[in-house]
Amino acid sequence: MADAGVQGVLPDLPPGVEAVQRGDVLFLLNHGTDTARVPLPGPATDLLTGSATGDQVTLAPQAVAALTSEIRS
Repeated sequence: MADAGVQGVLPDLPPGVEAVQRGDVLFLLNHGTDTARVPLPGPATDLLTGSATGDQVTLAPQAVAALTSEIRS
């Protein structure tokens, strides 16, 4: 992506983690086999669990989070 001059939704994602913005929701997908900690630019709420986040979210292997629009790219 860097060679093409394209920046992702969130910088510095851990290996195996994908971030996709769809409207007001940021989806985080951990495709890896290890737990991943993803830094966030601010607090959010995971729409799937109702859990509030701080400045990061922890994703178990193969886990998904759908964060509220408090997180903007």
